[in-house]
Parts: sequence; structure tokens; C-alpha cells
Amino acid sequence: MPRERQPNPKDDKPMSAMERYAAMREQSEEKASGDLAAYVRKPGTRKANPDSTFTRRVPERAEYPRRVRAGLKVSTVQWPPEHLPAHAAPMLTLIESLFTTDVINEAFKDYAQRGQTRAFRIEIGSFVTEVQGRRFKPYDTVVSLETIEPARWDQIIEALVSDPLLNARLLSGEFPEQINTVFEHFGVSLLPSPQEELTIQCTCAEPQPCKHGACTAMLLAEAIAADPFVLLPLRGMAKEQLAERLRQRRALASSTTGLVPAFAPPPPGESASSESPIEAAVESFWDAGIELRDLEIPIKKPEISYPLLRRLGPSPFEEGKFPLVGLLATCYELISEEALRLESEPELESDSDEADPDQETSA
Repeated sequence: MPRERQPNPKDDKPMSAMERYAAMREQSEEKASGDLAAYVRKPGTRKANPDSTFTRRVPERAEYPRRVRAGLKVSTVQWPPEHLPAHAAPMLTLIESLFTTDVINEAFKDYAQRGQTRAFRIEIGSFVTEVQGRRFKPYDTVVSLETIEPARWDQIIEALVSDPLLNARLLSGEFPEQINTVFEHFGVSLLPSPQEELTIQCTCAEPQPCKHGACTAMLLAEAIAADPFVLLPLRGMAKEQLAERLRQRRALASSTTGLVPAFAPPPPGESASSESPIEAAVESFWDAGIELRDLEIPIKKPEISYPLLRRLGPSPFEEGKFPLVGLLATCYELISEEALRLESEPELESDSDEADPDQETSA
């Protein structure tokens, strides 16, 4: 059934669809202009109508930071925690001396215990985290310790290698308690020292050091308590790098001790009198001499197979039809087996002990 046209209130005539739309639009514009006239700021004026009751709503500050799913949190239920190991206890002293009590309490309850840290990474000299606050974007927070200079690290590594027991415990993944004594001997400290300064950097607008930095420092204290090797990169050297340098120094020390040298130089007093200028030995330079018999070269299987090939690395001839390194390794293996076989066989009798074939025939 067709819809009847509504009458026009002005002239009591039916209105078309276009007329009804125009009338509705005119009424809405009049209503809008009448309601907002008191709040419109005219050019040249400082503020809106003072008689207006319109007030701008200011968003309230959130009571807690934005919730983080599967965030990093401390395992302790109170701060400071109890029964921390000796290598993590100095970190608590630094936190208490750097942050106020109110900042520590707020950081522990609202951030560290609630798991507001999204991620963390350990860099050389610093512990970096992303702490979620009340804003949408998390804050980048960095806690840094004083690093040890490379020259001092060289001295420390030499001292660690000179102590076989300490060196072996480090390479086996054990953290000796007396290791800090070696560092203190050279005027530095591996453990956090109460005299040093804990540097805090955060992207928030709050006064520094802030609660986000305190939360990061608390997580760092627990990380050190769980794994004391975290202190190594904070002081300037990663755990893997230290282990590699200790192995290299130990291998270098063992290669010069405990083995018979291929050439034993004469004592300094005798060498000065027996040496002659090279011009006088030009004709006999390549003659080995009878001294070659006194040269001792122990023949034994190397502890590491193919050390020379390992040092040289892969073959530079990538387009070769056969693996050059594999061929050389096979040759070295066969030569070594033959040399060991000859070394293990008893020596043959001398020629003087053998029967003379001429004498046998004459007999």
C-alpha cells in the first residue's frame, strides 16, 4: 500500500521527500547553532563564554600500569629478598643507595612483582629492558655497570691461566667464589662494588632514577643470583669469549712446556764462543753433521687430528672436481699410520752382525 504524504505544518499541504529532507536539515542546523553558540571561541578572544557550564573532561590517571601478558617478574614475594648468594648481595646495596624507599616499593609492587617487563637483553656493559608503564608504548630502560678496559682483561686472563684449578673450574662452567680476588689484585672488581655508580637511563618523563629503572635493577639482581656469569658481559667480556681466550692461553702454555723441543739451543756462555760467521760455513751449510743423531723427535699420534688442515680452513678451490682437504687428510692419515708402525717395530740388527755371504760360500 503506498505511503501517504505528510502535511506541511506551514501551509497544510502535503510535503515531498525533498522538501521534508530540507526541513529536517534546517531544523538540525538551528538546534546545533543554538546549543553550541556559548562554547564557540571567536577569533581574537582568549576563552569561551565564562557563563557557560561546559567543562572539558580530564582523563584520570590509571591506578596500575597496562597489563602485560607473560611478562618478566621477580620470584621473591618481598623486597629486599632473603638468602641471596654472595655474588648478588652487592647489587642490593647499590639499589638501596640509588633509589628512595618510595620508588623501590612502587617499582616492586606495581612493576617487578606484576611482571611489567616485556623483554630484556644483556649487552656489553649494560642490561636493557622494555618496561610497560601506564602509557601505550613501553619504556626503554638501561642499567649499566663500569666496564673493565681490554688491557686489564689481558692481565686477568694471564692470572687465571696461571692457576690451573681456577682455570679448570671456569672452563667447566663453575663460578668460583675466589675469582673476585683475582680481579681485585689488578684494581678492579667483577662483583658490583658499593663505591661504583650504577647508571640508569629511561625514556620516561619522570625524574631519574625512576621506578622503571628500579624494576630493571631488581630483575638484574635476580639474574645475577641465578647465573653469576651475567657479570662477565656487564664488565666488558662475554662468557664464551672468556672461555675461548682461556683455552687459547692454556693451549699455548702447554705447547711450550712438557714436550721435548726439536732444537735445544746451547747455553748462552757456550754459544758465544762456538758460533762462527755464516760466510765460513757456506760450503757445508746444508750438511746435517753428526749432531743430527742427537736430535730427539718423539713420534706419537697428535691429540687433535689434522691440526694443520684445521688451521688452514676450507679449500680455496671451490670449483674443484674432488675435495682437496679430504685428499690431504687421507694422505696425512696414511703417513701417520706408517710412521707409527715403523716407530713401534724393533730395530733391525746391524750389518756387522749379519753373516758375510762370501765367507759362507768359501766354507
